[in-house]
Amino acid sequence: MIAGDLSKFKLDPTSHLKSNTFIECSGGVTIGRYFHPGRGLTIWSVNHAYDSEKAIPYDETVLEKPVHIEDFVWCGGNVFIIPGVTVGEGPLSPPARWLPRMCRRAPSWAETLPEC
Repeated sequence: MIAGDLSKFKLDPTSHLKSNTFIECSGGVTIGRYFHPGRGLTIWSVNHAYDSEKAIPYDETVLEKPVHIEDFVWCGGNVFIIPGVTVGEGPLSPPARWLPRMCRRAPSWAETLPEC
C-alpha cells in the first residue's frame, strides 16, 4: 500500500515491491534501479514534531523528511526505513540513518560488517 502524496513517490521501472509493503510518501520517497525488498517493508517520510513545547507527546506539525534509496539495494524482510534516511548503493537490511555505497549491514542487533 502506498499512502500520502503520490506525486512525491518515484519507483524506477527496474525495481519492484513485495506484498505487505507500506510506504507513506508525503515527505518524498525515491527508489532507484534494481531495488529488491523482502516482504513487510515499511517506509515513512513524515514524522510528528515530538520535541514541541506546544503539546505532549507531539503537536499538529507534520515534519517531511524525504527517503532516498539508491541503486542495487536489497532490503531483508520486515525492514522499517524512517524519515530522512538515505540508503547508499548496495546495502543489505539497512538499520542505520545513512549507509555508504557497497556497505553490507547485518540486522540492527549486529555490527556493521568489515567491508564498511
